[in-house]
Amino acid sequence: MYKFVLVISALLVSFKLYPQTPIWHILPNAPNTDTMSPKRFDDTYFINSMTGWVIKGDRYYVQNDTGAVYRTTNGGYNWASVNNQIRNYLRSVGFFNSTTGIIGAIGDSIHVLYRTTDGGYNWTDVTGNIQGTIPSGICGISIVNTTTAYACGRYYCPANVIKTTNGGVNWTSLPIDTSLVRSMVDCHFWSSDTGFVVGGYSPINQYYTGKSVVLRTTNGGLNWTRVYISSRLNEWCWKIQFVNRQLGFVSIERFGPPTFILKTTNGGVNWTEISLPNNITNLEGIGFVNEQTGWVGGWGYTYNEPSYQTTNGGLTWNLASWSKNLNRIRFLSDTIAFAVGQTVYKYTTEPIGIKPISNEIPKDFRLGQNYPNPFNPKTIINFQLPVSKFVKLIVYDVIGKEIIALVNEDLNPGIYEVSWNASNYPSGIYFYKVITQDFSESKKMILIK
Repeated sequence: MYKFVLVISALLVSFKLYPQTPIWHILPNAPNTDTMSPKRFDDTYFINSMTGWVIKGDRYYVQNDTGAVYRTTNGGYNWASVNNQIRNYLRSVGFFNSTTGIIGAIGDSIHVLYRTTDGGYNWTDVTGNIQGTIPSGICGISIVNTTTAYACGRYYCPANVIKTTNGGVNWTSLPIDTSLVRSMVDCHFWSSDTGFVVGGYSPINQYYTGKSVVLRTTNGGLNWTRVYISSRLNEWCWKIQFVNRQLGFVSIERFGPPTFILKTTNGGVNWTEISLPNNITNLEGIGFVNEQTGWVGGWGYTYNEPSYQTTNGGLTWNLASWSKNLNRIRFLSDTIAFAVGQTVYKYTTEPIGIKPISNEIPKDFRLGQNYPNPFNPKTIINFQLPVSKFVKLIVYDVIGKEIIALVNEDLNPGIYEVSWNASNYPSGIYFYKVITQDFSESKKMILIK
């Protein structure tokens, strides 16, 4: 009987420590974007809950940039650099299976599409395999099945759509009526026949003075219908996401108010504008888990913009402090999603990088000294909470610049352990600080490589 009570107590504590509904986490061991300008990953793609990729390019508008590809096989807990030799700005990614994938680039108009058959370690430029008009860049990729995919781009005018039916080996450029659209940023296809591209229309081929546009096809891209065009200038659609076959959303990038997103409830036949507060501008990343709850984000005014959340279908929006510079959210289910921006994020019920190390409820706040210290490249930090609080655990460099947020979420009372993998950071002195509404404390640690 005594053992039974102990087991039940442990289960209750475990239930209390971890949220039973999904929340967004910053992945503590994600690749470092500190050397990037702008500091952002542009896209991510997962073939299942364990295996996925993130990509980046170093700078806008500069040819011969070095892009980078990272892969995880354990749900984002660890990442490996699988390729950093592509001399281009990498913008979009998609995989047909665990080995075969494609990457779209926008660094120049000559090399816009790459293909891998070994999980991302080696890439072949397949731009020359595009039959017909070659896009000046690839901003969006939609994988339909193990052989079929669409890609579109770029946000510069003019733009067009390409299609493959043999796993990305060969591509065909599809006809596009330039009176309907001039720039393309993203695409989404439900099947080999039915899908959408989003972008903008400007009669003078200036994407930044155009109107937002959504196109729909039901015959594999042979014909297109414009199902939405905005009444405003100086904006264009950026990302498209569907919750199911009927419910979908589109973000609209616009550098000043008014700002809108689009919503469809009839499979994209019609789209309704949802107005956002004037302080939320330059929208790029968008993702809804259902009709009521979703998130948006982007560069904003300062190119360091946080994300925002709605829980009532977009009627009101609140600050969501889990991400910055958001560019893509991809849902695998209603309990698992990944997103990229300034770093990599995961939506899950599982604890990420945080675990309780005792069933005891402590009497006071405390931040422990990391161990080992000095360390290379991993260290562990303990802290304890006597009451439920929103907790931040932030690492700073020696001049006080924020390096990474290891914890940024609500936690219940308990004693917690957090690990930090500093393999992407140089040797030196670092500081870590735990922050709640009622308590803050910092300590020093030393990384020696």
